[in-house]
Amino acid sequence: MWTYLPMKITDKSNAQQLIQGHIPMQPVAVISDAFYPATSKEKELRVFIMNKLCYDPEQNIFLKCDPRMTETGEIAVVFTNPAELLKRLINTVQCYGNAIYDIGMDEVCYLDNPERMTDRHILCRKVNQAWKKEVLLFTRLSRDIRLQDENTSMMPDMLDVGDLSDIAVMVSGEELLQGNYPKQLKTADLSQYMKEIQTESAGITQNHIVLFGDMAEIEPIQKWITFYQNVFPAEEWEPITIMQQTPAGQSIPRLSFQNRDCVQKVFFFYEKVQLNLTGDKNEIEALMKRFMKVHQEAGLSHYTRVGNVFVMNLGPIEPKYDYKLAMEAIHKERIREENWNIEIYQRLALASRRERNVFGMDVAVPRWWYMLDYSIELEEERETDLEDEVIRLWHYTWKMAEQRFIHMMEGEDVYAAFHRI
Repeated sequence: MWTYLPMKITDKSNAQQLIQGHIPMQPVAVISDAFYPATSKEKELRVFIMNKLCYDPEQNIFLKCDPRMTETGEIAVVFTNPAELLKRLINTVQCYGNAIYDIGMDEVCYLDNPERMTDRHILCRKVNQAWKKEVLLFTRLSRDIRLQDENTSMMPDMLDVGDLSDIAVMVSGEELLQGNYPKQLKTADLSQYMKEIQTESAGITQNHIVLFGDMAEIEPIQKWITFYQNVFPAEEWEPITIMQQTPAGQSIPRLSFQNRDCVQKVFFFYEKVQLNLTGDKNEIEALMKRFMKVHQEAGLSHYTRVGNVFVMNLGPIEPKYDYKLAMEAIHKERIREENWNIEIYQRLALASRRERNVFGMDVAVPRWWYMLDYSIELEEERETDLEDEVIRLWHYTWKMAEQRFIHMMEGEDVYAAFHRI
């Protein structure tokens, strides 16, 4: 999923003013003929509207812009540190009188019927304007404030946030169209910054491998901690004791490991071992193979069933699906493939995920989540080793998950796509 830097396309004179730190904050009332403000009843709502300069992290380049963007001006001011821009705006706004302002950023949403929009977004446009890729900074009087003092110092139309030349670059319209950007947008530091603000890409984001079998003997004691450090080395993984409740209601201590960044986790429950893994497919496979080999050599491979769960991010939701926020879809099926009886449990849901946006703000982002849970009974008589069988099953279900992900991404309505599977 592409990230971006905000930019303001304007004429040369205004671009120079912007570099000097003069930011025009337009009252929404002035631009309401072009937008559908969801907060039109609020007083003193002001916005600074920009466009997105999109960045492709795989190619490590900023992309060309839509030619229509340059119709509003011949120069773009690109902000190379959006978080610092927002910080300076906040510091400036806090200086105005005894008024208290909410300050932040939002993205313009584009809808078939924007006039019906709720207050999820500050501004909306009709969907035929989506090529503009607009993002905005806003200030507004806090809803908790009821100003009584007529002498309150209100915010001017032009804010002076101080010199921005250290976090802004001027780019010509020709460079925007050709994608031939100045050297300031090609530095190693900026490339690293763009990687750090990259949001999670759509696709398989988590893989939970569940091996069912008797694991009661694997307890959180030094013997087993030392043994499993052959798979989860001490410099990268930390052993942690967890509690598991038995069907009889008794809490028993169990062994788990998690890596130092808390992304990969392994749990030894009394009836199964569960590997919660994220990251590159090859890295997941290498760790799983190492684990399976150690278990095989120690005679611990008493698996009766294998579960393979894939959690997929389908990308940001389209606001036009807001009416389905409370809906969740679940489906079960059984298939016979490759001599396996596979039970498939599918779930599609909307959930809010906290993400840090390009302006350094932690925001709740609603996303579609699609979960595929494959469960396969392992037959006692088989032509291949148990470990080879588990690895082969893992490859097969991963491929199936990728195919279903492609299907889910076809068209716009992922909810409808789910029911066409």
